[in-house]
This record gives sequence, structure tokens and C-alpha cells, in this order.
Amino acid sequence: MILDEPTAALGVAQTGMVLALVRRLAHQGYGVLIVSHNLNDVSKSPTTSPFCAWADGGTGPAAQLDRQSVVG
Repeated sequence: MILDEPTAALGVAQTGMVLALVRRLAHQGYGVLIVSHNLNDVSKSPTTSPFCAWADGGTGPAAQLDRQSVVG
């Protein structure tokens, strides 16, 4: 599943519902890719499988990237 800015126009409660659904689907084995400018949403995304985040063209495990290294 590819979600491009799935929470951009949502309020706090609706964002929580979308992220809970994404976590549930990921735990059931579905692949999920979230494109978002909202780093809080990205950090709350499921981390059941390794994935990378891009910062200035580089890659690395998302769990090891802090907010400062992503936004510069």
C-alpha cells in the first residue's frame, strides 16, 4: 500500500485512526509505504520491517535518524 500524505488534511483524532490502521495492516504482513512531510507521523509509523529514510540523498535505518539529521 502506498499512501501519499494520508494525514495532511486530517485532525488529530482522524490521524490517529489512519496510523492505527496502517500499523494493523503492517502487523498483518502488508507492505506499507508512507510519504509524508509530517515527521511526527513518520516516527509513529510501523517499524516491523527495516526501512530507510532519505536525508539529503543518503539512506540509513529510519530508527537511527533523528529529526535534525533529516531536516538539516
